[in-house]
Amino acid sequence: ISIGIVSEDGREYYAVCNEFDLDAAWKDTWVRCHVLEKIHDELVKAQGPHARTHHYHLFEPFTKKSMRYLLKWSGKSRYQIRHEINEFVNEEPEFYGYYADYDWVVFCHLFGRMIDLPSGFPMYCMDLMQVMKERGLDSKWKDERCPDPVDEHRASVDARWNMSLYKALHDL
Repeated sequence: ISIGIVSEDGREYYAVCNEFDLDAAWKDTWVRCHVLEKIHDELVKAQGPHARTHHYHLFEPFTKKSMRYLLKWSGKSRYQIRHEINEFVNEEPEFYGYYADYDWVVFCHLFGRMIDLPSGFPMYCMDLMQVMKERGLDSKWKDERCPDPVDEHRASVDARWNMSLYKALHDL
C-alpha cells in the first residue's frame, strides 16, 4: 500500500501505490483504520490549491470513494515505485526492518521474483528484532531507547522509527 525508506545519510523515500486492491484492504477493518485512513489524511494535506478548487471530490470525508480518487490522483504505479527505489538506493545496500519478514517479501515482489532484484540488492533483510534478541535485549530496552512512534503504521513514520532503533543498536 505504501513504502517508506530512510537511508543512513538522512535521505527519505516515501510512496503510496495506486495498484493495490482497495476493496480487499477496505474490508479489513484494521487496515482501513490504521493504514488507509492515515494515508487518506496525508494525501489530502498534500493537495495544492488547484486540487482544492477544481477537484473538491478529493476532499470528501474518509470514504472508499474519496480514497480511490486520491490514489488515482496521487498514488504511484509499482513500476514507478520500483524505478524510484532503484534511483534512491546506493549500490550494494543493506536493508533493516522490525519484524520485517512479511514486509521484505512484499518489497521484493515489487521487482518480481527474488532473483529479479536489482544487482547488488541482498536477498534478505536484517531484522532489528533478531538483532535485539541476539544481544539479549528485550522490549523494555527498546521502549526506553526507542518508544513506538505516535503515528505508527504510516510507512514514513515507521521507516524513521526503524532508523532510530538501528542507530540505538549500532551505538551499543
